[in-house]
Amino acid sequence: MFIVYLISLFIPEIPHPIGIFHGDKGAAKTSVTKAIKKVIDPSIVETTNMPKEQIDMIQQLNNNYLIAYDNLSTLQEWQSDLLCRAVTGEGSAKRKLFTDSDDILFSFRRCVILNGINIVATRADLLDRALLFELERITEEMRLEETQLWENFNADLPEILGGMFNIISKAIPIYSTSKLKKLHRLADFTHWGYAIAEAMKQGEGDVFLKDYEENLKEQNVEVINSHPLAKVILEFMKNQNEWEGTIESLLVHLKERATEIGIDTKSKAFPTASNYLSNQLNRLKSNLEAEGIYYTKGGRKCYGIPCRLSKTKPAIEPIPEQVELLRPWEKQCSLSVDDM
Repeated sequence: MFIVYLISLFIPEIPHPIGIFHGDKGAAKTSVTKAIKKVIDPSIVETTNMPKEQIDMIQQLNNNYLIAYDNLSTLQEWQSDLLCRAVTGEGSAKRKLFTDSDDILFSFRRCVILNGINIVATRADLLDRALLFELERITEEMRLEETQLWENFNADLPEILGGMFNIISKAIPIYSTSKLKKLHRLADFTHWGYAIAEAMKQGEGDVFLKDYEENLKEQNVEVINSHPLAKVILEFMKNQNEWEGTIESLLVHLKERATEIGIDTKSKAFPTASNYLSNQLNRLKSNLEAEGIYYTKGGRKCYGIPCRLSKTKPAIEPIPEQVELLRPWEKQCSLSVDDM
């Protein structure tokens, strides 16, 4: 998985997953990050800190093909959102100094690396665009002095690059002629990953797809474990196959269940109003489905918004309440040729 990810960073104009490296102190997270930067996008500044202002982060992303953020512990919401947009492609503008109407334009799609002791990404949309790599602490017997490490690395770098480029040259025709039955969120990376793995050895493409699937499952577990609302929903649905009611009543039930299992309902991560609950459920929908819980909602009624949690995948959407709600509107809006 790591080798495929590394080689894929040379493929231009596709969304690349964010490489998230985590592990105990002394696991060489920073060294691995620097090594990737040296291979893919050499620069005097090999790793950097996460900026506190959005415009500074936009400028960093604009000026690097690969940006590596080192030793992170948390991400703010705007940082997480901007990283998501950096993967898929982002444009931004700011006013040029000493002018009234001139803009400086930024446009970028970038490769991003994050590292820290813990998995710094917690939001579902960011993890959905990531690959997780857990590093183990290096034993005393295996440690090298930094001067020796980079001397060995620089001596091997030409062979590393040559091998990577040979694999890419073999992967290009495989990519052009292969067609996958299933593509994940980062569809281009999935297809290129298969081609790169297959170019390394016949049959490895299927192994890559299986490993990638496992990595995505690991991401989903991380989302569930780091999100108090997701934990409460799993507990709430543990002993029932279906629940149906309104968003407002669901919030009441989830608060009660959260209190029972010791989750603080006053924390910022837990919804305090029905509209926040609806927004968070929309964000968590695919993660809950991976755990076998399906969320659907209907149109607004005078007493609230109908919703349903079920362990059975819905046959059709929207749910019946929304269809019933639309019928009077459809009758009012339907026009015949004679009416016109």
